[in-house]
Amino acid sequence: MALIIGGIYVLVGGLWIRFSDWLLELFVASPAGGRTAVQELTRLQTLKGWVFIALTGVMLYVLIRRSVAAVRMADRRAEAARTASEEHVAEQERRLAAERAGLEEQLRQAQKMEALGRLAGGVAHDFNNVLTAISGYSELALARVSSHDALRHDLECIRRSSDRASSLTRQLLTLSRKQMLQPRPMDLNAVVIDLGRMLPRLLGEDIELVVLPGAHPAVVRADPGQVEQVLLNLCINARDAMPRGGKLTIETANVQRPAPRGEDGAPVPAVPCVMLSVGDTGIGMDAATRARVFEPFFTTKEAGKGTGLGLSTVYGIVQQSGGTISCESTPGCGTWFRIVLPLSAAATPPEADALPAPEGGSETILVVEDDATVRELARRFLEGYGYRVLAARDASQALELCGRHEGRLDMLLTDVVLPGVNGPELARRITALRPAAVLYMSGHSDVEVVPHEGLNGNTPLLIKPFSALDLARKVRQVLDGSPRPAEAPDRQGTILVVDDDPEVGDAVRELLKAAGFDVLQARNGNQAIEILGTRPCDAVLCDMLMPDKEGIETCTELRRRFPALPVIAMSGAAGGDNYMRIAERLGAAASLTKPFGGGELVAAVSSVLQRAS
Repeated sequence: MALIIGGIYVLVGGLWIRFSDWLLELFVASPAGGRTAVQELTRLQTLKGWVFIALTGVMLYVLIRRSVAAVRMADRRAEAARTASEEHVAEQERRLAAERAGLEEQLRQAQKMEALGRLAGGVAHDFNNVLTAISGYSELALARVSSHDALRHDLECIRRSSDRASSLTRQLLTLSRKQMLQPRPMDLNAVVIDLGRMLPRLLGEDIELVVLPGAHPAVVRADPGQVEQVLLNLCINARDAMPRGGKLTIETANVQRPAPRGEDGAPVPAVPCVMLSVGDTGIGMDAATRARVFEPFFTTKEAGKGTGLGLSTVYGIVQQSGGTISCESTPGCGTWFRIVLPLSAAATPPEADALPAPEGGSETILVVEDDATVRELARRFLEGYGYRVLAARDASQALELCGRHEGRLDMLLTDVVLPGVNGPELARRITALRPAAVLYMSGHSDVEVVPHEGLNGNTPLLIKPFSALDLARKVRQVLDGSPRPAEAPDRQGTILVVDDDPEVGDAVRELLKAAGFDVLQARNGNQAIEILGTRPCDAVLCDMLMPDKEGIETCTELRRRFPALPVIAMSGAAGGDNYMRIAERLGAAASLTKPFGGGELVAAVSSVLQRAS
């Protein structure tokens, strides 16, 4: 606009100059003017100046007005943009605040579930030991009474009650996501169809059941028993939400679950999943109830009609199985629960035949359990199936029994959590001495059991409470699946072990006995001299640092009294190499530096005896 006005100004100015010059020529050339040419020229120049001033003023006025208008328009636009930006920022802040509040609520809910889960897991573990004794001894008592005995009914009531209590502890472990699951590929369509045949009797005649299995295979990896429990819990809740009847729908469908973006922000292909939906036309739930629907012990049922563990159990099972669960409900319009589980590429295995009754055996089993009642129960169960049983309350007693037992040890049955030395460590020590199979038992969940070193998902594990049938079947399975311990080899000689540390001495003794040697023990040099005075030995394995009579002094006296007797020096003390060199100068046939393995020990002893012969 300014350029246009400037152009007009230049054009008008130029025309005015030409016009004024023409008038000047006209006046100068006119004879009748009565004025002089100079006077006319002056007046025209003055008029031309005023015209230029007027045109410049008009132009400046127009330019200033346009500039002010443009500035005002820019201010209005900036104000509008600022207002829009502030509204956008406020909206973003409100959205972020709502998301933050939702995340904080989820965190509080997760922390609450975790705290309740820890409490439930601890209670379930302690309760399982009690239930093992109640159910086990009632089973033993039932085996001793006839079918017409008046006590039989009472005993059966005790056993049924313990079974219900066991189911409750499993629910507690499940809601805390600590239940032992046995996942395998399974077709949800088949589960839904099979369950649909049973549900009408459970739901009643006033509830219409609609089962809609998907058109495609819905194979997931989950525990079939737990999935059935999920469906039953949801269906029972739906039935209770329709006191005047209604419609219950169960359907499956293959869906795609969006995957989280990669670390570089690139999109990740969606995950194929199976959605299991259970819906009803019942009374529905409001937002406050929906927010607490998965909380343990929360129920809207009347007192005495619900434990509040049904949906908590469902939540725990789904989470353990790697899935998600959501709830959609409106008061008066019913409720839908939707479970999404990852689709499995594996084929469903054929159904297993019923397990046969377990066989007994004559093997020797070492049972290690710190709970005296459970220990005695396991002993009686195993002896009832023909096994020979050694029982110990802890690791130290077990090692002592293992050392005293002259025959073969076929299996170690040990609790995972023991006072002092735990079950896996005890198993390592026992199997280092004797090639025995190992079976663990525990009232803890897999979360507490698996992290112990040496245990994994394939470790044989028997969960408490167990019945005589469960124990016998698991023992037979582990025994039949483990290599048979070799028969003890022929005795290869007598070794005197001299060490003041009883644990080291006992461990060396058991390693040598397992290799076929006869072993005598002494705690110091004086005892060793006394033993050798009454019992012939083929070699002496002597520690270099001992009270009363040190190894160097003992080696010197043994060399003097029994010059043909080979001595093997051993030491784990600082500066042990110096002791070894001194012992070798004194005639020691070999030396071992602690710690040493069983193979190294047996090789050294065998080599010394071979050279001596």
